[in-house]
Amino acid sequence: MKATYQNTKKGDKIVFKEAGPHWFLDRINNAKKLETEKFYTVKEISVASSSTGVTLEETGDLMYELGWFETLENNS
Repeated sequence: MKATYQNTKKGDKIVFKEAGPHWFLDRINNAKKLETEKFYTVKEISVASSSTGVTLEETGDLMYELGWFETLENNS
């Protein structure tokens, strides 16, 4: 299931699928450091009117687009 701010919270495990186009070029560049199909732990979620950023425990303060990830159905 695609990760959204409604179904994902701090501490959840999410899996990186692929980066898509984005107006924040730093998010695209940051995503180049991620491994496809690898699980990461949500550190913070930042909801804005046109995008939702996520930082991951495994990568420090780098920001990614939450929509590039899928959530696990058993996250609680």
